[in-house]
Formats: sequence, C-alpha cells, structure tokens
Amino acid sequence: MHVREQFNLGRNTKIQVLVNQDVVYQFFAQPKQDYLKGMAENALRRLSGYLQQIERNKETIQKF
Repeated sequence: MHVREQFNLGRNTKIQVLVNQDVVYQFFAQPKQDYLKGMAENALRRLSGYLQQIERNKETIQKF
C-alpha cells in the first residue's frame, strides 16, 4: 500500500491510496483540517474493505 500525491492545474492536489497498482481511494485535497481528517478516515474504511474483500476472494479460491 502506498499514497501518491499528484499536482494538478492551479493549486489542486490529488491524493491517491493504492494497493499494488489498484487505486483504492482518491480525492482532491483542500487546506481544511476537518476535510483532510474526514478524507483520511474514508480512505481507511475503503482500504479496510478492500483488504477484507481480498481475503474473502482467497478463501473462495481455496475452496475450489
């Protein structure tokens, strides 16, 4: 897992959370503490769900 920061036109910055090459979550950053904290919490929830899905897929594959 890693986080990528991409600078865009003007003062926009796009933050991406990736696992392998899959973009799990992305958003445009804003200089507001509450906004960034909320986006970080959303990213963690999405990442957790993504990793749980990978585990379920592994279990399904092993059953066959």
